[in-house]
Amino acid sequence: MITKDNPETAQAIKKEVGIGRLLVEVMPQDKAEKVEKLKIEGKVVALVGDGSNDARASATAGRTMALAS
Repeated sequence: MITKDNPETAQAIKKEVGIGRLLVEVMPQDKAEKVEKLKIEGKVVALVGDGSNDARASATAGRTMALAS
């Protein structure tokens, strides 16, 4: 999980959902770089974004889901 959220919030979500890897306090403009590094490691990356600030990371990820309200 790559998130801009603070560590406490991210840890709670990680634990409840069962996520293995956690990167916190990552600014939107830095998420694409983190996604690319995971892909280079051979990871399958899916991105769930809630805004246009995640567009670059969404384009980099192999799978993308958008949230709307």
